Amino acid sequence: MDWWEGPDAEPPSAAEVVWEGGNERTLGMGLSIQLRRYTWQNPLPDVEIETIDLVSASVESAPFLTAITVV
Repeated sequence: MDWWEGPDAEPPSAAEVVWEGGNERTLGMGLSIQLRRYTWQNPLPDVEIETIDLVSASVESAPFLTAITVV
């Protein structure tokens, strides 16, 4: 999913918008920029996480990770 959102966009039900803003280009197009929080349970909580892979099936994607909190 894109982080540029139009007024009719339906975010996934598992995502919570935690920041919303804009820049000259998005605001001129009637769009906003959003960051979302996804939360999941580690299926193997006793195993140390050594790496995380960001994988996308979209040819024109540019995935990025803002932060991870592990408790």
